[in-house]
Amino acid sequence: MKNFQSNGSSWDSTIESLRIGRISVRYLILFLFIPLLSIFLHWKIFDRELSGIHTWRQTQTAQNILNFYRYDSNILNPSNNVITKEHKLTVFRNEFPVMQWTVGMIFHLTGNSVFVIRICMFVLGLFSIFGMYSWLKNLLNSEITALAGAWAFTFSPVFYYYTMNPMPDNLALCGTIWSLAYFTRYLKTGSLKHVAWSAFFLSLAVAAKLPFIVFLGAQGSWLLWSIIRKQFKKLKPEILFSLIFLVILSPALLWYAWVIPTWSNGVTSGIFRNTISADTFHAFLRYHLNTMFPVILLGYVAVLFLFLGFIFAILRKCWKDDRFIWLTGMGLGVLLYFVFEFNMIGIVHDYYMMPFLPVLYVIVAYGIQQTIRLDNWGKWLAALLLISMPVVTYKLTKDYWSEKYMPQVADVFLNHKELREAAPATAICIMLNDVSSYAFAYLIDKNGFVFNDDHLPGGWVDDMIRNYGATYMYSNSRVVEEDPEVNQYFENMVMERGNVRVYKLKGKESVIRE
Repeated sequence: MKNFQSNGSSWDSTIESLRIGRISVRYLILFLFIPLLSIFLHWKIFDRELSGIHTWRQTQTAQNILNFYRYDSNILNPSNNVITKEHKLTVFRNEFPVMQWTVGMIFHLTGNSVFVIRICMFVLGLFSIFGMYSWLKNLLNSEITALAGAWAFTFSPVFYYYTMNPMPDNLALCGTIWSLAYFTRYLKTGSLKHVAWSAFFLSLAVAAKLPFIVFLGAQGSWLLWSIIRKQFKKLKPEILFSLIFLVILSPALLWYAWVIPTWSNGVTSGIFRNTISADTFHAFLRYHLNTMFPVILLGYVAVLFLFLGFIFAILRKCWKDDRFIWLTGMGLGVLLYFVFEFNMIGIVHDYYMMPFLPVLYVIVAYGIQQTIRLDNWGKWLAALLLISMPVVTYKLTKDYWSEKYMPQVADVFLNHKELREAAPATAICIMLNDVSSYAFAYLIDKNGFVFNDDHLPGGWVDDMIRNYGATYMYSNSRVVEEDPEVNQYFENMVMERGNVRVYKLKGKESVIRE
């Protein structure tokens, strides 16, 4: 174990002994200073309507939350705003919606608002930070390293951005980190209680987002190594470990066995069906090397610590340490996921890369630890770089929430309050254009039908009025509006804001008579 140990014990004992009154300084940093700094940096975002990078996924999640609150609290029925002939919302089961359902139930206490959604996501992010501290403290045996690593993780640009936005990946990441924290405790204590907690949090992570199952690579590689090292003898602890994980993971796995056959996306087929050209492959690879890893995941500053972590791990011959086995298993699991989903991730799905965060930031934390050990100049260098992280991340991400990332519905965002009032709350609406399929309906808070281009035959409008009860059309498409086959169904224009027009449609009885 010595290769991973910190010999900067004086730093650890110093921070352990520092107190303000009866409260340890390390807890003040972790539970007060980091949250307050993050609140300060995010201050203008808490009550901002959903917008920015991947608004489509945020608003899809928000629709699930609102529909659990308003219509159907059955956790098995996550729904979007598309209406069926029975005037019910369309149920679409993707990840197990435990996060969405929980926020929906919180709405019963607070009322629904984007502020409450963002607060819930922010608190979830804090639990991820606390989990990172707990994991690193037990893994690297250093209080100062755990604090510094949790600080660095806080200002990963991708984490910093999504920790304010409704994404199931936030819960998956949080569950994964706490699973690793309890697994590390188990390796020290041998307590089956810690195994159960580790399995529970991993099950929560997998339920929230299936790809996080790759973190079984940590427990699986440790389990295999332990069995081999014991020469297949006296395996009661390993058998109990396996059974606990199998039982606790079963509900999440059963959910996916039920819902995956209903999916029509390319996530489960990965590179085997989503083929790309050689030029596109090279473009994707360059983007990941030049932007995704150094900028979006690490935010420039942490790159140096990552590099030092690799160098010192080699110099200290880390492969001789027992932890190397399961940490490598964890890393290989994430790497295989990346290769399998490479074509789907492309250059746009940065949140698909969140499984890399535990892998990268444990190396970053080790790099910080070894930098502090160099000498006084190493301590000053580490301190300077750590202090610069929130500044760099804030500058990198300050425009991430901009409506420019959703140009098709930018005017909907800018005028969403007035547009919501243009039609009754219960009106069934036709909405176009919105390639995301979710942002438009969420922003105007209406149920109905969303189209992603200028193709809308008049016969479809007739059908939506006759059979589905459509009464209004929200449109940013002059092409559709000027089509005689469509505008014959307009009664009058109710509102125009930016490039969005709202039309009252002729009544069902009038359409049938005609």
